[in-house]
Amino acid sequence: MKLLCPTRLLLAALLFGLHLPLSAETYSGVVRLIGEVQNDAKPGSLSMRFEGQLTGRGSGDRVNVTGGGLLRSTTDAITDTTFTGRLKTNLRLTSRPGEPGKLVRSNDVEVVRVTKRYLILPMGRIRLERPINGARGSEQEIRGVGRITLRG
Repeated sequence: MKLLCPTRLLLAALLFGLHLPLSAETYSGVVRLIGEVQNDAKPGSLSMRFEGQLTGRGSGDRVNVTGGGLLRSTTDAITDTTFTGRLKTNLRLTSRPGEPGKLVRSNDVEVVRVTKRYLILPMGRIRLERPINGARGSEQEIRGVGRITLRG
């Protein structure tokens, strides 16, 4: 039987004890969305926020995500059209329980496609609880649940 020298044992402990950076991880999971669409003014607007908990594909780490924004319609319609605007996301990455987590933020101009039943975001799609009425002029509340994937 071959014995390990103390320096090799120390090196092995350091290698196995180190936590790899979370920033290269891909996270996916379920988010809840709440917001409203408004068709009074042209172009229409979409105001929304979402939150949920995502899981890292490689590590299994859980992260909290929040986000949202105010987007404007590219046409006069609010359904079967696209909206553009700044979409903010905040990922709270925690490497170990009890440690303060690293915050990864983005605030990018994105295109969101809206149908009567879905919001299709660049990171996934959210199914609405009830369809959007495109003919209604006043504001409508929207709620939904969907799956998104983000790179931390």
